Amino acid sequence: SECESCPEDMYSESGSASCKYCPKNTYPSPNADICLECGSDTPECQAGCYHEEEINEIYGNYTWPDSVGGATRKLPCVYNSDSFATRMCDGDTLLYGQTNFSQCVSKLHDRINEIKDQADKMTDKSQQQEVSEEIKDVTEKNSSSMNWHDVDTTSEIINKLLEFEEDDEQLNAQVRDNILKTVNGVHQSTKSAEIAK
Repeated sequence: SECESCPEDMYSESGSASCKYCPKNTYPSPNADICLECGSDTPECQAGCYHEEEINEIYGNYTWPDSVGGATRKLPCVYNSDSFATRMCDGDTLLYGQTNFSQCVSKLHDRINEIKDQADKMTDKSQQQEVSEEIKDVTEKNSSSMNWHDVDTTSEIINKLLEFEEDDEQLNAQVRDNILKTVNGVHQSTKSAEIAK
């Protein structure tokens, strides 16, 4: 039967149905244009986890497909699609477990690494102040979106800012204030479950 319950965004540009998710006791045909009735031996219909939307502030949003119990599914990471997030469908509870994002980078990864590159190339006080402003802004506004790698890279940036010396002058008050606000942002991020692992 033609898939009646496809949301609008499940239709292809040509207007034909693309049924990735079918009602209970049916499954998508190989080309996903219709939903087929399940038979007693249909592997696609074995008991398992139903598709699930996952919204993750650090790693992006994922749509986990229907899965048989005991199977591990993988989806490309949102911010580095050459690697994968994985999630297992528990064979006993038939519920998805916690997602493994160990191969994925956060949404802040590229921006924090750009700032680190700037910190590595600092040659004067104005660049030092600029780097301190940028890392402060990122950590203040996005502390809940940082993973352990972002915290580690931010620590390296703070060290570069503190180690940067020009004519043995004291640390500029604005740079010092930016560093303290950055440390506070990192401290806030470490309260999240992601960092605690």
